Amino acid sequence: MDLATIISLFVMALALGFGLVALEGWLRSEGSIWEQAWNSYKLWYTEQADYLLERQTAQEYVRQHVLIALSALLLGIFITVFFVQVPLLAMGFFAAGIFFPFQSIRSRVEKRRHDLLMQIDPALQFMANALQAAPNLEEALLLVSQHLKPPISEEMRRVVTSYRMGVRLDDALQQMADRCSEPFVTSMVMALIVGRRTGGNIAQTLRDIALSTREVTKVERDLQAKTKGQQNQFYLVLAIYPLCVLALKEGLPSAWETLIHTTQGLIAFVISGLIAGVAIVWARSILSAKNL
Repeated sequence: MDLATIISLFVMALALGFGLVALEGWLRSEGSIWEQAWNSYKLWYTEQADYLLERQTAQEYVRQHVLIALSALLLGIFITVFFVQVPLLAMGFFAAGIFFPFQSIRSRVEKRRHDLLMQIDPALQFMANALQAAPNLEEALLLVSQHLKPPISEEMRRVVTSYRMGVRLDDALQQMADRCSEPFVTSMVMALIVGRRTGGNIAQTLRDIALSTREVTKVERDLQAKTKGQQNQFYLVLAIYPLCVLALKEGLPSAWETLIHTTQGLIAFVISGLIAGVAIVWARSILSAKNL
């Protein structure tokens, strides 16, 4: 090895070292894209975890998220190497591993909100009766937390606990409204706060809100029943794309080879997969009862 080669390797190693130092500094710098992404992720998870009463920290959850994504990638690589020989399949598994934790939390949040909405009517009726028997609003909220089922009992217990730890009762109720982000919970909180300040007939106001809630939940159940058949058809249509891909591989091997082993074929494959993904998301939004 001559002197010029040694010098060149030394300069390259030196440049690589400085590059790594600069990269580390950029990653650690305030306001970098990675820090902004982490802050957004942490804020999203904190909001969901606070609503779901999760004790897992954002750092613990992101490690679990990365583990799921890497496990899905390894599973995709294993299937690609030993069974299907489709490189894009591994990336599909990796994308699914990234998407699944987001969807899992989102599904749990939606389920809790649905359960909360179904409980608002009996909770309002119970609270209206409790306000006529209890000496103050705190005792009425405590009765709700003790005698009703989650999630409404959990929310009322958090309000009572915050109040006993020194938070103003109005602020604790407002925190519950912000956390639940449900119109009828907000209406209940407004009725409690305004009635508590003005001395109005809170029990009657709560019964009026319960009547409106009962009608809304009835309409929502009807919409869910009417869209159930369309949702089943959606899942059937969802299976068409992968079935067509498998049919192409088995029925037209030459077309499959062109699709997988040429640049134009891979581009077409990726674009068709993206179109199918966008269509799936769009169809789910259309079939959602909230958008009808």
